[in-house]
Amino acid sequence: MPYAEVAVDAPAGRLLYSYAVPSELDLAPGHLVLVPFGPRTARGVVVDVVSSPAHEATRAVSSTVGGVRLSKVQLDVGLYVSRTYLSPPFAALALFLPPGVSREPAVFFAPVVPLPSPLPSLTPEEDTALRTVHKEGRISLGRFGSGRGAASRMQALASLLERGLVYRLEEAAVPSGKARTEAVVSLAVDASEARIVAGSLAAGRSRRQACVLEKLISQDGSTSLRTLRQECGATTASVASMAARGLVTVSERRVWRETISSRVPDEAQAPSLTSAQQVVWDQMVQRWHAAEPSEFVLFGVTGSGKTELYLRAAQHAIDSGKQVVCLVPEIVLASQTVERFVARFPGRVAVLHSGLTRGQAYDEWDRIRGGACDVVVGARSALFAPLERPGLFVLDEEHDWAYKQDDVMPRYHARTVAREYARQCGAVLLLGSATPDVETFSRAESGAACLLELPGRVGDSPGLP
Repeated sequence: MPYAEVAVDAPAGRLLYSYAVPSELDLAPGHLVLVPFGPRTARGVVVDVVSSPAHEATRAVSSTVGGVRLSKVQLDVGLYVSRTYLSPPFAALALFLPPGVSREPAVFFAPVVPLPSPLPSLTPEEDTALRTVHKEGRISLGRFGSGRGAASRMQALASLLERGLVYRLEEAAVPSGKARTEAVVSLAVDASEARIVAGSLAAGRSRRQACVLEKLISQDGSTSLRTLRQECGATTASVASMAARGLVTVSERRVWRETISSRVPDEAQAPSLTSAQQVVWDQMVQRWHAAEPSEFVLFGVTGSGKTELYLRAAQHAIDSGKQVVCLVPEIVLASQTVERFVARFPGRVAVLHSGLTRGQAYDEWDRIRGGACDVVVGARSALFAPLERPGLFVLDEEHDWAYKQDDVMPRYHARTVAREYARQCGAVLLLGSATPDVETFSRAESGAACLLELPGRVGDSPGLP
């Protein structure tokens, strides 16, 4: 029997725990799972699958969660964060989990069937609680534990649980983010027939349905139900009636929530480099594909043209079939950098930061995971985006304190983690700053990084950041 070594989401979860793998589960390293942990169910990430457990007494993995699986590189980087910053393994690995899936399991209570006879004596609160559970079939902890009188209801439920009259079950929580869809109405007949039917509907005072057909004809046969409601006064019932007559069909399509990455600016062409930029760029390209992973320190004051070299480096990585992560200390303060990436790579940039709504974060994550993005720009958490082929990590203003996460677990420095991430996947690390960190300068002096200096300002050159 195979056994899974699992990083468990628990206060005592600083070690890996061994669990038996049921025959019906096809588990592999990286899977997000639910496992029994003491009296409750906890989330966990499978770190390894082995033939013999590290501990003799094992319980079985309960289930997987949402088809989530971390890659080997993500596992290795997460465990590096755990070791380096002394954080629980799950907390470090959870950095790579999609938004909304790393929630606590949903707790329900269900009645024991059949009930013992005769029933033990119950208090009025216990009797009411038992009747409620039997009537509902199962009831969530949230419903029982909220509102007026919640404390007494929970006490009654705990008593019923102890007496064996109800039982507790846990399921993977529904992700808080989900895809947004909209209804789409399409013609099911050709345009000439639709015009004839529209004329007869208008003559028969079915003007709304006639308007629907005319609108669909003008929109090449398809448009959203929302548009038909706004412009024709159509209702769900009237469209369903038309669908039943074979005039239209109704389907659903994905709607992406708007962020700065979804704006469609005029595509920006790469400007010519200044002579100073060209020298630095030639040095970078020369060392880019060396046998060892490369680390560059781009040293230049504001206005020296660092951002243009970031963009050139990103294009170079993309041309090599790789993907790019560009970190900025604060999205609000680096909006110009973000906009330049969006303009240079229209439709291929995702932006991740804490200011996104749950839905926006879900959409951006889904676009990245689906391979629709070559570039991810964002604050330090963007480092953990689900890229399959990372080839370049850029940290603008690499000295900035905002790259340190020191308020919640796991605590880490994004520059240090990016360096390890780049090493693990053979990517290039590009650190840019007008005042590089002492550690960064020390690495350059020791030969661990290549120092590239952009002298002075470049005036009104198109290479301005």
